[in-house]
Amino acid sequence: VFCSLPFIIKRPWVGVLVCAWIGYMNPHRHSWGPAYYFPFVAIAAAVTILAFLFSSENKKLPNNVVIFILILLLAWVSLTTTTALNPTGAVYEWKRFFKIQILNFMAIYMFQSRARINYLVIVIVVSIGIYAFKGGIFTLATGGAYMVTGPPTSFIGGNTEIGFASTVILPLMFYLWTISEHKWLK
Repeated sequence: VFCSLPFIIKRPWVGVLVCAWIGYMNPHRHSWGPAYYFPFVAIAAAVTILAFLFSSENKKLPNNVVIFILILLLAWVSLTTTTALNPTGAVYEWKRFFKIQILNFMAIYMFQSRARINYLVIVIVVSIGIYAFKGGIFTLATGGAYMVTGPPTSFIGGNTEIGFASTVILPLMFYLWTISEHKWLK
């Protein structure tokens, strides 16, 4: 992660890819000690945002209804957080949600070309696909006697969540298959 920081400074869109990789795959959850809880994504995100602010990247949001709906969603989630039955838990989840949305907006700013979007799709497919592949091999090897789970304390940590994520990447995998020009990659 730290080796990627110079690349992020030079090309801020690479920072979105690094944050997506850490966010989807949670590689630090396969470690121990201080690295297990180290805020890798926060460091990558901070460098990405600073690099974006000082870069020549397009700093204009696309003008379409999807952006407007996303902004309305942010406002609605913020409003409903203030009236939650469990304010402490709601604020915690709101902070998590808001941090993710900051990176979503960074992606919207910087991923307005097909090539960059393809890179993001590749990162998502590989990050989740590794767990899907590993879980499939494990299930076949054990005859389905054990549960397959994702990385602990992540959004895909449970067996239902990793199963759903594995299913969601199938159309993305098909998309990559259709755009691939190399036979070995297909």
